[in-house]
Amino acid sequence: SFMQLLYGRHPYSKSTIGQKSTIEAIKKKNIIQHYLKYFRPNNSYLAVVGKVDDALRAKIQARFSEWIRQDVTPVNVNQAVKNEGPKIRLITKADSQQAQIRLGHLGIQRNHPEFVTLRVANTALGGAFNSRLVNRVRRDLGLTYDIASEFDADLGVGPFLISTFTKSETVGKVIREVEAVVREYCDKGISSEELEATKGYLKGMFPRAIETSEKLAQNLLLLRLYGVSDNYLRDYLANVDELTVREVNKAIRQYIKPEQFRISVFGNPNV
Repeated sequence: SFMQLLYGRHPYSKSTIGQKSTIEAIKKKNIIQHYLKYFRPNNSYLAVVGKVDDALRAKIQARFSEWIRQDVTPVNVNQAVKNEGPKIRLITKADSQQAQIRLGHLGIQRNHPEFVTLRVANTALGGAFNSRLVNRVRRDLGLTYDIASEFDADLGVGPFLISTFTKSETVGKVIREVEAVVREYCDKGISSEELEATKGYLKGMFPRAIETSEKLAQNLLLLRLYGVSDNYLRDYLANVDELTVREVNKAIRQYIKPEQFRISVFGNPNV
């Protein structure tokens, strides 16, 4: 898979849904052992959003107070990973008429100080329907129905990833076009018009992230997990609004590196 190509032996190389062989090997005792090892109060966060009063606090205390602490050895997601130069992996599926394509490189951690800047930068590149990658590869050339890019920022360094698919015979053209779009973006940067449109899009989407108690609780849990201040939510709109073309372009050139792309193609190479 692409994550194996990018991460090697790092924990992020492993699929969260497992593989046929690993799933079949799981025994009941493995599940119990895993639960007892990691499902502990000192390895957990609890978010409560809504009408919080002393009675509710007492109920929560009563419900969770007997949960026993235990030493937990966390998985080391900060172990070093190096991507030295480009690399391509082709996974053959002989009967496939379409190919899945992934391009990318190592990105950033969720608590990175440039997270909001890169979210803006990525949205204009391929994180929204009216983005450069969508407009070129989907709208202008008709080579795919869907293409997107993202900084999947995690507790450790997550990937910068571009995902798409196309007919088997146009794989090479799609890869060349994607690389051309990204190189031009890095060379010339975002325009002031693109930046203002992207700001408007992200500010318009923001209320959906916290519109319900459930969504707010989920966001607060994620911020705690990733070591990000609650101020991220409070200051988000202002931080997006204050970004300049110069700041965004500096981040683009520093953190998006098409010359380091690793590429994974799943399809039929004989078409």
